[in-house]
Amino acid sequence: TATTTATTTERAHPLAREWGRRIASTAVRREFLNESIDAYTERRPLRVFAGTWNTNGKAPRADADVREWVRNRGRLDEGEGGTWDDDDAADVVAVGFQEIVPLNVGKVLVGEDSAMTEAWERVLDKALNGSAANQPATKRRGVLSDYTAEFDADDATEASFATTSGQATPETVKWVSFDGGDEEENMSDFAIREGSSWRPPKSKQGAAKYRPVAQKQLVGVYITVWVKASLLPHIQDVRVGTVATGFNIGVGILGNKGACAVWMKLYSTPLVFVCSHLSAGSKPGDEIKRNEDYSTIMDQLRFLPPEGADASEYSVADAASSIWMGDLNYRLTLSDDVVRKSIAAGNYSSLLASDQLNIERSAGRAFKGWQESEVTFAPTYKYRPGTNIYSGAGDADLDEVGGSQRKEEEKKRTPAWCDRVLWNGDFDINLLEYGRAELTHSDHKPVYAVFSLVVRELEPKKLHSLLFDLRRKLDHVEMASMPVCAIENASVDLGRLRYSEEVAGKFRLSNVGDVPANFSLVSPIPGGPATPGWMSVYPMSGSLLPGEEVILNVTACVRGGRRSGPSAFSHDSLTRYGDDSLIHVDAKPKHVDAILVVRLEGGRDFFVSVQGTYQPCTFGTPFEDLPTSAIPPNVPQVVTSLVDFLHEKVSAAPGLFRVPFENVRTRGVLAKIANAFHTNRANSVKLSAIGGNAYDVGEALISLFSALPQRVLEKPEITSVVDSMPLDSFPTRDFINSVLNKHVSGKTRAALAHAATLIKRIDDERAQTSLPTDTAAVCATFARCFFAESDDSADEPSRRRVAFVGALAGCHPSFIDSYRAHEVQAAETSIFTPNWTLFAPAFPSAPSTSSQPPSDASGPATGNLIDL
Repeated sequence: TATTTATTTERAHPLAREWGRRIASTAVRREFLNESIDAYTERRPLRVFAGTWNTNGKAPRADADVREWVRNRGRLDEGEGGTWDDDDAADVVAVGFQEIVPLNVGKVLVGEDSAMTEAWERVLDKALNGSAANQPATKRRGVLSDYTAEFDADDATEASFATTSGQATPETVKWVSFDGGDEEENMSDFAIREGSSWRPPKSKQGAAKYRPVAQKQLVGVYITVWVKASLLPHIQDVRVGTVATGFNIGVGILGNKGACAVWMKLYSTPLVFVCSHLSAGSKPGDEIKRNEDYSTIMDQLRFLPPEGADASEYSVADAASSIWMGDLNYRLTLSDDVVRKSIAAGNYSSLLASDQLNIERSAGRAFKGWQESEVTFAPTYKYRPGTNIYSGAGDADLDEVGGSQRKEEEKKRTPAWCDRVLWNGDFDINLLEYGRAELTHSDHKPVYAVFSLVVRELEPKKLHSLLFDLRRKLDHVEMASMPVCAIENASVDLGRLRYSEEVAGKFRLSNVGDVPANFSLVSPIPGGPATPGWMSVYPMSGSLLPGEEVILNVTACVRGGRRSGPSAFSHDSLTRYGDDSLIHVDAKPKHVDAILVVRLEGGRDFFVSVQGTYQPCTFGTPFEDLPTSAIPPNVPQVVTSLVDFLHEKVSAAPGLFRVPFENVRTRGVLAKIANAFHTNRANSVKLSAIGGNAYDVGEALISLFSALPQRVLEKPEITSVVDSMPLDSFPTRDFINSVLNKHVSGKTRAALAHAATLIKRIDDERAQTSLPTDTAAVCATFARCFFAESDDSADEPSRRRVAFVGALAGCHPSFIDSYRAHEVQAAETSIFTPNWTLFAPAFPSAPSTSSQPPSDASGPATGNLIDL
């Protein structure tokens, strides 16, 4: 059975083999590979032109015309703006150059020369597009991103036609992917259009027919790929790669020799174009170095995904069809006289048996598996530039030719077929033409090959129907009735997490079964949350049809404490879904991780690991470890900076600490503030230069207190006393000072006092206007970040705690009358709670209802916390 499966796989279409790997059942996979690929794909016949030319480092003339080369078929209309017979026009044009720049030391070290490559691109543009050349759409350089509906003006006709003719467009199409498996790709990679009606699009009068989609240079090696404009919507995942095989200078390999290549997906079919310049030399054994160059290129050439993309890298072997062009430099193993006589007689076939490329291919030492048509044209190297005469023919007057050409004539290099085009692919690719052009610009003649190529577009409905029939045929009904999905990128690395910065990651869930699959994220522990508080996932649930997939986006943001702080503060977090907090924002770097559970309804559970490393900053560092300001003394500098800024901006922010921050914040400013205090001395941070507004700085102040490893009033000794205060009494300054002096450190007391001045300033500012004071709301906001966080983020702080904060700020006792919060009986505790009758002087029997603040009955300043 294993032998049969291997044999079936080997003779199957490469796309069928790739898609077959995603079928879990061996029996179903075997039957699937026996099916014709036409049963579930749509054929798209195309023509592909591949050309190669060693231009000898010479720039093209201003009137250079290469139409004879790049459009060597069909009928040419006369005139400079002439066009070729469209029936024979190639759909894809891949052109490779060698020695596009002179191979001197300066050019080799620089690596790229845009001036020279741009000159040749203009020549190609003119040859391909005629009078429609030199438009913005034909001047694009680099790698084309996956095509979207962002057509430029020249694309308007194609866009309009695609919409009005019923052809699916990128905006209206239903994207389905069958490329889940074990590889990572963008959603649009190998994407297929469901139910589209394809027809050859029309072109706008005067619009460029061909557009560039990829270019890449490695010193003298340069490849450029152009396609018909009508194919742009069907090109995806364009990538480039290079491999240098030149001089080894000890610290690396120079690119005076090597290869450039382009990977692209046309419909569902991956294609590769390789342009190379292999080692030169006509001495016996030089072909070994050329073989080594080929092996190095095949081993090292990789097409990497865009940075940050969840996709796999590819090699030449991953393409369904590949075309290799270039100056391969293989020579003839015959004497110069024999070669020249055979050429003069037109007897090329007698020379091909001595061609090194043919010898090395037959022996399996290079280009094994690659094909080349029979060569019927004369050797392409080496000519006197400007002529059709081989260099070293003996008919040149050495006194009349230039110095450099005189040396070449004296070397008498034996003519050879250095310039070749080969292809690899057992399916859907056939050679139509193979020849050379008689251009005289260089010492090489340009070579071209024209292929008929069938690319495939996967049709999911047909595929799903085929798979179902195969499973039913194999009596796999039970298996086919169960949802089967696959997870890609089951380990999401978020990298470095900074305070309040959002970091994104993602993983992919693919339905590789035959029935719809319903999924949802669930908690790994009964009754727990599906995600930790510092993380959110979207979507949390959904349904996938067979062949469909969904990307689940993971967003992490470490901000605030466990639950309290501004309304956007993170929720309760669990360490590996244990009972402890996953991340107390503290001053030590910490590796954080969590397990997400994706459950299939009626199927299995998937486990996804999400991890990252939290980087510490001022937000989360205990006040005792922060530098302090000189004025006011002993206050952490960051508190001084934030509070002093807000003192100046109170009038400009009437809703400060009263309205939810998510309604008034500037996105991203909190993270900038936290980073500024982390990377600079607190007293040198210019908050006005960061941007944002007073609400952003207010949120930063609340967040700073919320993020402390232990809240300033979180100790049980403090909360037990505050939560047992009489509800009908208001605490005095002496009572507050006695509590704080006993249980709170000096820096923390100073920070509280300075923050309290801001509360009092807001209270006074509102009292001087006709606006409601709403002091209770301000005090409640600070109470949420001063005291321990409630288990329920929606809970309002208790009346006692709000009164304590108001008394700390010196607010009039009457402010608490407007505050309404559910008051619960204080829980029994082992902490000593005082007999409040002993503190009767500290708690007046009833607060004054006067609108005027009470006079200070304590006399002159005592130097205690509140007076300071």
